[in-house]
Formats: sequence, C-alpha cells, structure tokens
Amino acid sequence: MTLRENMTIEEIVENLRDPSGRISPKQLDEERMDCSGIYAIFVKEPTTLPKPFRSELGKRNHQFLYIGKTSETLKERLVRKDLRHKGSSSFFRSLGAILGYQPPDGSLIGKKNQNNYKFSRKDTEDITNWINKNVMVKWIEMPGNDAKEKEPKVIESIQPLLNIKNNPAVLEELRSVRTKCLEIARPHEGGR
Repeated sequence: MTLRENMTIEEIVENLRDPSGRISPKQLDEERMDCSGIYAIFVKEPTTLPKPFRSELGKRNHQFLYIGKTSETLKERLVRKDLRHKGSSSFFRSLGAILGYQPPDGSLIGKKNQNNYKFSRKDTEDITNWINKNVMVKWIEMPGNDAKEKEPKVIESIQPLLNIKNNPAVLEELRSVRTKCLEIARPHEGGR
C-alpha cells in the first residue's frame, strides 16, 4: 500500500467499499503495515452472524463490521489489538459480545479502566478463530492526524455494524450486549 494524503471522505469511502485489496487476517503477518491510517473490517458472509445483526447488514446493504483509525502502526492497532486482542479493542469486545461470549465474573474489579473487559483465554481464542475464518480487512495508509480527523465522517457515512461512537445507526442490541458484559465484569457490591 502507498501512503495517501489529502483524500476526501468520499474517496476514502469509495476506496473502502471497493472489494479489491481485501485480505484475510491470516495474510496480515506478511504485510508491512508500519504506517498509520484508516482500516475496515468486513464479514465475508453475514449469515455467520447471529440475529438481528445479520439481517441488519442486509438492510444496510454492506458487509462492514467496523471502521477504525490509528496513529500508531496499522500492524499494532488492527492486527495486534483488534484481530488478536493483545490490547484494548472496542471491535473485539463488540464482536465477542454479539457472538454470545461474556467476560469472567468480576474481571474488572480493581482495574483502572472499568470499560475494557476481556474474555477468558479460551473465549478469546474462539473469537480469534472466528475472525480468521469469517472476516476480511482493508486499509488506507495515511498520516495519523489525517486519519484521526476523517475517521468520524467515514463511520458516519458507512455506518458499520459494530462502531458505536460517531455512528448514527448504532444498534440498541449492540449496546445491550455490551452493557450486559460490563455488568458481569464489574458487578456492584453484594454480587449480581
């Protein structure tokens, strides 16, 4: 990929919508990806998602699961965090939640950040295996400040299934399963 500067929101959206250049997560280890940018995660086949998420993608007429940006390297953010959960990832938490996984009871007790729940090691492995079989990714290398500035408008335009922030079409079902995960991971005093 080549570093792209001064792309318009429309050019970014058009580029990400174009299926050429999408690759599987298994191919990413061979990619350089040492630049910042905007990336998209797609589901290969919406029927692999549970209801109502699969039908919602049909209504939206696309396969976008998530749009993200990074000022660190794409390899660090997209591969290490979002696809392999070796660090904080809103995408991974949302995907795990809609697939029916839940964090261990009380796993956020005593943690500084009370929102970044994680799944058990076994569940994380299962979610990662699901990702490897069922998603494709695509990215545009661009300066970090450019990606940071444009990502909200790209999310607003595309309305990916699992983005919450800046998404005018965020699903209440997504908020609900994530809230349930938070309640499990940080139960109130006296238990659930």
